[in-house]
Amino acid sequence: MLPYPLDELAAVFEDFHITRYVSVAGLVALLYDHALTLDEEVEYVWPAKNNIPKFLFMFMRYVVPVFLLVYNISLSGFVILINSLSACKGWIAFGLVLGWVTVTLSNFIVLLRLYTVIGRQPKLVLWTFTYFILLQAAALGVVAWTLVKLMAIAAFDTVLGICYFTKRGNFLGLWVVGLALDPVIFAVAVWNTIDRPRNLTADQEVTRLLYRDGTVYFVLLISLRVTNTVISMVAPSPLLFVAIFATWSGTTITTSHLIINSRKAAHKTRVREHTAHLHMQAMDQEVLASACTSQGTASIALGQKHSRASQ
Repeated sequence: MLPYPLDELAAVFEDFHITRYVSVAGLVALLYDHALTLDEEVEYVWPAKNNIPKFLFMFMRYVVPVFLLVYNISLSGFVILINSLSACKGWIAFGLVLGWVTVTLSNFIVLLRLYTVIGRQPKLVLWTFTYFILLQAAALGVVAWTLVKLMAIAAFDTVLGICYFTKRGNFLGLWVVGLALDPVIFAVAVWNTIDRPRNLTADQEVTRLLYRDGTVYFVLLISLRVTNTVISMVAPSPLLFVAIFATWSGTTITTSHLIINSRKAAHKTRVREHTAHLHMQAMDQEVLASACTSQGTASIALGQKHSRASQ
């Protein structure tokens, strides 16, 4: 028995193809950007000291492309990765949980970069971090609730070899929680810029880069989440996943640029400061040498004067 009536099957397959093409486009954009920024990642991120932000960045940087690659291979039909209802449910559960984990890590990394900009403001840091933890806990609860609902309506068609839902799934909560976080964090960054425009941090170049890339990050992510919110409310069931993987790719790309560019700016600042320090040392040595030369000349002149006086 087909999962959809014959008169709807053509439209359903068209929706599946749209989802496939958008997912492939997201993967291609992610891999292309990864290739373009790999040399800078190796130069500026890999040598950095091993800490939690670095490990989180590397996890997000490589796990997301691998998952999207496997997902698109499964959509291609060349390799059968999902051939049963249990595999279908496992894939859905793994994808949703991994999506929540990587997006949470991305938000956390951006939050840490923001803390380097706002400086020593413990109350603001405590308030934003508490807000972040509460929202991510709420997001995890929404993911769990969504999974329970999806597992009840998930099905697998052995003839067509596709996973589908017997009823329309509800993904609205997945995006609403994210929309509650991004504007607040962005508002904090804007407020800090207005409140302290001339004393943001000791490194103005890093600050400018963080604000530039951070603005791109928030504008892109909010736009994608609004798009997914609208899709979750109005799209038919086969199109519910059409923009999820594009959002995933966009989040990973912008976060990677934010981290790599900030590392690059910090490296340039250290090189500039080291060069300035060496220049100051050279100037000090020149002054010292000049002083020694002057002192030696004066001593010689004084000696000659005493010699003439004794004669």
